[in-house]
Amino acid sequence: EIPVPNVTSATLRRVATWCAHHRDDPAPPEDDENRLQLGSVASGVYGGGRGGAVFSVWDSEFLNLEPVCLFELLQAAAYLDVRGLVDACCLAVADMIRGRGPEDIRKTFNIKCDLTPQEEEQVRQELAWCHDPPEEKSSDSLPD
Repeated sequence: EIPVPNVTSATLRRVATWCAHHRDDPAPPEDDENRLQLGSVASGVYGGGRGGAVFSVWDSEFLNLEPVCLFELLQAAAYLDVRGLVDACCLAVADMIRGRGPEDIRKTFNIKCDLTPQEEEQVRQELAWCHDPPEEKSSDSLPD
């Protein structure tokens, strides 16, 4: 018996199941720069960890979990250093967040907003650049 802190037996079985299914996959690259490119678990697009491979239906179904279970799986994979599963879990979490507003994300992940209204407004102002559409340049400003 080998104790694995903060990992339930059910989660450990899921990690083992994932590892058994992917036992013949090549190891992900060691450098973080090429490790993971943007993609989507649901769409089957995955850029880096397995040499630009595409997620199978099995992977998509395997990672279709409630947020709590997905985070437990991510923690276990990180603790056990199963990089391919960590990458896949991170993509699944990104898919859950992509295109959603802050309130919807808080509701999905059961996150309590601990910011005051003043702090929220300050954050909105500081991050306004990433929400505003880029200004269109007039034809007058183009070089001849």
